Amino acid sequence: GLRDEIRPLWRSLDRSLERERAASLRAADLFGLARATVLRCQVERLLGAPVLEAAGDAAFISAFMSFQDRIEDATAKAAVLPRTLSLPLVLWPVARMRRKLTRRLAAAIACAERGADPATLGSWLRAAATLPGELARRPSAQVAELAIGLLFASHKNPSIGAAQTLCALLELGDTHPTVRDTRRQAGWPRRRAPRRWRAATRSSAACSRRSGSARTPSGRCGPSSRRAASCSLVAIG
Repeated sequence: GLRDEIRPLWRSLDRSLERERAASLRAADLFGLARATVLRCQVERLLGAPVLEAAGDAAFISAFMSFQDRIEDATAKAAVLPRTLSLPLVLWPVARMRRKLTRRLAAAIACAERGADPATLGSWLRAAATLPGELARRPSAQVAELAIGLLFASHKNPSIGAAQTLCALLELGDTHPTVRDTRRQAGWPRRRAPRRWRAATRSSAACSRRSGSARTPSGRCGPSSRRAASCSLVAIG
């Protein structure tokens, strides 16, 4: 059940954070670090570490994040461009990007299913294999297509929440007893975060409340147009 997944999920998240931190001595983008960490954890737990390795590990994580950024950008542009322009210039290129990513993940799933121990595969793949009849024998391309959507939805909000929670803890400093005790146990310095951190936290929170989505890499609020979202799903899906 879900309770049995908590400890493995925590260990996977810890490993994912260490892998992402090892790539750089400094995290220039806190949201990017949290996002990559949560995405890596989700791929490992839902699909399995062998799938992630076969897909290219860090290269796949980077490619998936780039794909998501392109969808966010395309959604915003499709909201203001006429259909005759938005399809060939914005949405179809993203659709090709998705098909390329799906083929990459499908090849990794097929490779892992052939050569890896079934016990090392992710919970979602194992559950899919137990479905009755033809559902359990669906091709890896179809599984990958479903997995792309599953990963897209499952990692975004947890990563946003994790990054904003950390920003809030840094902003509080030693002013709250629970935060003070936690910081002391973790060995964090006993001081408030720099003013620029606190300002960025307030700006990020305000942006999220206004738009209902994460800040984009450029720092602007993400799009939330229903018309653009529906157009993107039709053209990209």
